[in-house]
Amino acid sequence: NSLQECIRNMEDTPPLPSEAALQGYLEQLVQRDGEPLGLVVKDAGNGRGKGIFTVRSFNQGDVIFRERSLAGMQHVSSAQETLVCSYCFQFIGTVEQQI
Repeated sequence: NSLQECIRNMEDTPPLPSEAALQGYLEQLVQRDGEPLGLVVKDAGNGRGKGIFTVRSFNQGDVIFRERSLAGMQHVSSAQETLVCSYCFQFIGTVEQQI
């Protein structure tokens, strides 16, 4: 009975996007206003999955990729020792206050 239920749940799962749709999404990630940022998403090799690679030179200090966090959390042990903003996780206060 639980096997049949599991199969039924799998049938209700939406299909995965096609490889072409996934590649299109990844290409959008490395563009700004439709212009390429000098980055490409490709297989990293050795079973490591996909990665973001540069296809041009960048200057020191250039921001080459930025995205909003999907989720974030400060570890309990860290929260006991350091004070950070719960939105952006930047340290609050001086170094002396953190120690």
